[in-house]
Amino acid sequence: MAIDPIRPYGLDEYEEEETRPWYAHWWGIFLIIVLLLIVSGGVWFSLRVYSYYEKVKSGELGPAIIQFHEKFTAYTTESGQDLVIPFFDVITKDDPQTGPDGASITIVEFADFMCSYCAEASLSVRGVAAKYPNEVRYIFRDFPIESLHPGSTQVHIAGECAKEQGKFWAFHDKVFQNQENIDQDSVKAYAAQAGLDIEEFDKCIASGKYDGEVSRDIEDGREAGVIGTPTFFINGRKIEGAIPSQAFDQLISTILSAQENE
Repeated sequence: MAIDPIRPYGLDEYEEEETRPWYAHWWGIFLIIVLLLIVSGGVWFSLRVYSYYEKVKSGELGPAIIQFHEKFTAYTTESGQDLVIPFFDVITKDDPQTGPDGASITIVEFADFMCSYCAEASLSVRGVAAKYPNEVRYIFRDFPIESLHPGSTQVHIAGECAKEQGKFWAFHDKVFQNQENIDQDSVKAYAAQAGLDIEEFDKCIASGKYDGEVSRDIEDGREAGVIGTPTFFINGRKIEGAIPSQAFDQLISTILSAQENE
């Protein structure tokens, strides 16, 4: 049987249309494109987190991290072009922090108490802050994402009230350790376990005195390009994602070594 070059294998146009798989039709291709656009937002953030981890492990991120010191404004890429690393001034005096003001490395984290990646990251950043108590200052800033974690703003307001009583870090640890169970009653229980005066704690939350503080942190984060949590600013340079403890330690060690060699 001769094969028609326009209708392969002798199929007429209708039969040819019916035997094609769904993804070969124009509407199938359109559906795939739409789905990719929807998914790509979340996938992109995850891929960036993973890429940071892989680069730290392989040592590729080292040369870029060296540029975090204020002396540097750009570094040369493989193409020979200078890539400017944006600097963001997100350091504050009124947010919870550890380490001295004059530390050679300042880590500012924008976090969400109800974000599982933030709970994971808290182990990494608290670890390096404890390992380098004189070299690292760590500042915690509020970035609750209500669209993903309804009620998280109230937990951050509770954190500010815990800070008022000098118990922020104890409260911080209790919340992250019990992240699977967070509601109004449990948050109060964690505050009590952290050693807070609950009567004063309740008055603080009811007063609304720290609502604006949490909102300002969110606004500052957005202006600095924060789109997900956790997001870190190491000496003003942004790194996104929950970097594992070993990789975070290597990152800080690289910066300190670079500063010593200047």
